[in-house]
Amino acid sequence: MAIFSKRVIRAARAAALAACAVGLTLPFAAGAESLSDRVDELSRSLDYLDQRVQSTLMSGGSSPISFSGEARLKMQYHNFGFDAPEFMQADRSYLQSGWEGNENLFRLGMIARPSRNTILYAKIGLQHTMTGNRSYRDMTPDEDGFLPYQYRNDKVQNSITIHEDLSAGIAVRTRPASFMISLGNTLWTEASPLTVWKDQPRIFAWEYLPFEVEQPIARYYEYKIARGEMTGPAAWNKRPFNGLNVESINLPLDLYANFVYGTFERFDNIEREFIDFGNDLGYADGMDVVFPEKSHGVGDSYRHLIHGRLAKSKMFGNMTLGLNYLGINYRDDVLYANVSGNPEVGLNSGTYLLLTEFRGYDTVFYKQPHVFSLDLRGPLSERFSIHADLAFGVLDTVKLIDPNEDRRTDYEGRAGSPMWYEDKAVSRTGFTPAAYLRLNYDPSQSSGWQHTDWRNFMPKEIDIAYIGEGFYSPFSFAVPMDGFFAFGANMVGAGKFAARGEGSPYTQNMTGVNLTFNPTLPGYGHFRVSYGQHMNITEDGRDLLFFPYRLHGADMFSFFHSSYNRWGNGLIDNSVQRGAGTYRGRLGDESFVHMTSWNSAAGGIDRVAGPGAGGLRSDFLSMYEGFVPYRNKEEAAINFLSRHSDAHFGRDPNVGFIEIDGRRYMSNLSTIANTNRALYFYAFDDHGPLIIDGQPQRDPETGLLIRDRDTLNNMVPYTTTSGWVPTSRKHTFNLELDAAYDIGSWVGYKNDLFIGGYVGFNGVSRSFTPLAFSADGDETLLYSTYVRFEPAVALRKNFYIIGLLGFENWRSNKSWMMVQKNGDGLVTGVNNPTSTGDESVGDRFSFTDFSNRFVQVPINSRDFAYGIGFDWDMLSRVGLHGRVKWMSHEDRGLNDQYEAWRVEGLREDGTSVFNPQAAGNNDWNTWVVSFEVKTWF
Repeated sequence: MAIFSKRVIRAARAAALAACAVGLTLPFAAGAESLSDRVDELSRSLDYLDQRVQSTLMSGGSSPISFSGEARLKMQYHNFGFDAPEFMQADRSYLQSGWEGNENLFRLGMIARPSRNTILYAKIGLQHTMTGNRSYRDMTPDEDGFLPYQYRNDKVQNSITIHEDLSAGIAVRTRPASFMISLGNTLWTEASPLTVWKDQPRIFAWEYLPFEVEQPIARYYEYKIARGEMTGPAAWNKRPFNGLNVESINLPLDLYANFVYGTFERFDNIEREFIDFGNDLGYADGMDVVFPEKSHGVGDSYRHLIHGRLAKSKMFGNMTLGLNYLGINYRDDVLYANVSGNPEVGLNSGTYLLLTEFRGYDTVFYKQPHVFSLDLRGPLSERFSIHADLAFGVLDTVKLIDPNEDRRTDYEGRAGSPMWYEDKAVSRTGFTPAAYLRLNYDPSQSSGWQHTDWRNFMPKEIDIAYIGEGFYSPFSFAVPMDGFFAFGANMVGAGKFAARGEGSPYTQNMTGVNLTFNPTLPGYGHFRVSYGQHMNITEDGRDLLFFPYRLHGADMFSFFHSSYNRWGNGLIDNSVQRGAGTYRGRLGDESFVHMTSWNSAAGGIDRVAGPGAGGLRSDFLSMYEGFVPYRNKEEAAINFLSRHSDAHFGRDPNVGFIEIDGRRYMSNLSTIANTNRALYFYAFDDHGPLIIDGQPQRDPETGLLIRDRDTLNNMVPYTTTSGWVPTSRKHTFNLELDAAYDIGSWVGYKNDLFIGGYVGFNGVSRSFTPLAFSADGDETLLYSTYVRFEPAVALRKNFYIIGLLGFENWRSNKSWMMVQKNGDGLVTGVNNPTSTGDESVGDRFSFTDFSNRFVQVPINSRDFAYGIGFDWDMLSRVGLHGRVKWMSHEDRGLNDQYEAWRVEGLREDGTSVFNPQAAGNNDWNTWVVSFEVKTWF
C-alpha cells in the first residue's frame, strides 16, 4: 500500500488499540485474568485483529478530503581520482543529486471519503533517473569545433528522465465484506516464501535507505541497532507489481483473498540465456536507436503476471492456511518489439532489434513459469510458532522456430522478418518441489520464565529449506538461477544480491538448515548467533560462484548513475570505455556472449560477456563479483574458446585436438540456438566411455557406450548443458555473531549509548566443512571474513551520532585469469575477458600453447571503511541525515601475482617487462560525503 494508506491505517490502528486497552482493563479490574495473559492472547491473534482493524478504515471522518506526502533530496560527493581505473573515472561524480536515481523526489497523495463506507485515494510521485550511458563520439563537432561528450546521459540522448509514479484505489465496505481495489504503481504484494516474498536481511543503521518509513530517529535506532532486525509494520515481505490489485479487508468465515494482474520487474538477468525475451538484455542493452519499452518507463506490454492467494485464519487454533498461485504468460508478438526504421510502413520496414540482438537465430524462446503453494503460519503453542510452505513449480519453455532449412544462415533476413518464426514448440518440465520451514521457540512466553532459566539458551529459530533443482519461482526468496553463493552473505544494504531477489537466502538446487540462538538480554540490546550448513541437492550444480561487497556495496551502487549495467545487466565495465584501466575480473562462464553497441571502442556492435562471466556486477543497493573455480587450465580454455563461433580445431584426429585426462575432444565450435547448449564436441576416446556432464554417452541408434571412433564420418555430436563449467555438489557454511547493547547506564549516561558489532564467517567448498578460517583447504572454493563495528550515541532523543569501522575479506585459491605472454613465455599483462572481443583463434592452432595463457590468480580482496555520521529530527516530520566515510578496496591477490611475475620477468638490467602502471589495477579508494533531507507532510 502507499504511504498515504499507511497513514490512515496507522490512525485506525491507534483507535483500535485504544479500544483494546479499554477492553483489557475491564477483565483485569474484575480479576478475570491478568493483563499480561490478555496481552499474550491478543499478540497471538495479530493476523485476525489486523483484518478487523483495517475494516475500520471506512469510518466516516470529519474531513472529506485530506492530503499527505513526502519529499527527499540527497547530495553526494565522491572522487576516485585520476589514478583510478577508467571505468570508475567515468563515474567520478563530484556532486550528484539523488542517491540512486530511482526514488521519489516528491510524492503526493490524496484521500477522499465520499461516504461512510467508501474511501478513494490517489497518489502521484515524481522521480528522476539516468537510464544508461551514451557516447557522442559518432557526432559531428559544432561550428566552434566542440564535440559534446559526456557520461551522464541516457541512451535516447536525454540528460535526465522524469518518471511519474501514479496509482489510485478505492476501499468499499459492505455488510458481508470489505475490499480494496488498487491500480497503477506500485502494488506491494506478499503471499508465501516460495511464491511472492522478500526475506528480511540484516540492515545496519549506517545505511539510511531512501525508502525508510516515517518514524522518530529513536525508533530507527531501536530497529537497526537495539533489536538488530526490522519487525512489525516496518518489515514488509512484499514485492512490487504494476497493474490491478483486488484485496479483501475482511471476509466472512475468517477468509482472505488477494488477486494481482500486471507487469513486474525483470527477474532473470543473471541467467545464462540465449534468446529469452523476458531477459532484460533484450530490452535495454542493444542498438543505437530508441527503445520504446525501456527508455521512458519500466516493464512492457508483452508479458503479464497473474497471482492469487486465498487464505483462512483461525485454523488449528490461531493459525492461517493459505493457497497461492503465480504464473507468467506472454504474447507471441513480442517478436515485433523494438523495430527500427519506420514501423508505420510495414513489417519489413526496419530491423526487429530483439532478433538482431541475438544474431537472428532460427529458434527463439521465452519462459512461462507456474508456481503453486500451500503455506501454514501461526502459533503452535505459547512457546512455538511455525511458518511452513510447500510449493511445486512448472516451467514452460515456448520456442518460436523458423522451419525453413534454406534460410538457416540468413541471419540478417531473419532479424527483419519475425513472421518467419511460424512454428511453435512448447516443452514443459515436471512438477519441481520446494519446501521451507521456519520454527520459532520463545521460552520467555512460558509462565514464570526468568533470564536465568536454562531454556533461554535453546535455539530461537530454525530454518530448513529444500529448493529443488530447476525450481523456478521468480518472485520468491529462492533465486531462479543455476549458481551458488555463500549462505548468509547476501545482506548488502537492502539485501539485493545475484538477481532481483531482495535478500534471497537460497538458490535452485540447495538444501540445508540454519540455527539461530537469540537469548533475551536483561536490558536494551540483542545478542544473536547463527550457524548454518547448506549444499547442492544433486551433483549437477554448476560451479558458478558469486560473492558480494557487503561493506561497500550500497555506496558503490550509488557511484554508477551513468551506467545502465548498474541494474544488473552485464558487467559494469560494459557501459564505460574499456582500456588499460578496466576492471580485471577472474574468469567465470565466458562461453556466452551477446551483442551490444555500448562498449565497443569503435562505437559499433560488439560482443560482450554474458550474465555468468567473471567480473564486477551491480544490482540495486549492491555490488558483487562472479567466478568459476576451474579444476585446471584446460577447462578454463575450453570454456573461453566456446564463445568464438568462427574458431575451430583441425579435422585431423591427431592434430589440433583437446586432451584432458587422456580423453581427446574435437569441435567445430558452432553455437546452437537452444536453451541449454554449449558446443558440438566429437570425442576420440581410448580410455573408457565418453563422459559429458558426468554422464556416459551412448550411441543413439545402438544404445551402446561410445568408445573408439576410427573415422570422422561416424562421429556423433554431443552437447553439454553446463557450458564446460565444472559441476559438483557444493557445501556452504556460515557462522554469524551479531550483538548490540546500550551501555549508557553503566557509565551514568541518561541517553542511548550503543556498542554494536557484527562478525561473519562464510565459505563454499566441494565437501562438507563444519567451519573454516582460511581458503587454503584443497576442497575450499571460497571463504570470507566480515567484521563491522557500529557505535552510536544519542546526544538528545532526536539527535544521534553514529560511527563505522569495517573490514571485509574474500579469498579463493581456485580462481583463474587470462594473461598475455611474450616469446619467452613470460607474463606481460592480464586480459579482461570482456575486452577480448570476438578475436579468432585461427583455423588450426596448438591448444597446448593457447591453454598456457590461463593461470591461477588467487582472490584476496580487502575492503576497509571508517566513518562518522548523524541522524537528526530537525522538526517533528523533517529529518536530516549525514554520512562521511572513507572506503578503500585492494585486490591483494592480483597485486601479489603481479609482483611474482615482475620478479620472474626481470631483464638483465633489472627492469621489468611490465608497464609499471599495471600494478594495482583493481585498487581504489575515495571519501564519500552525503547529506539527505527527508520530510513528510
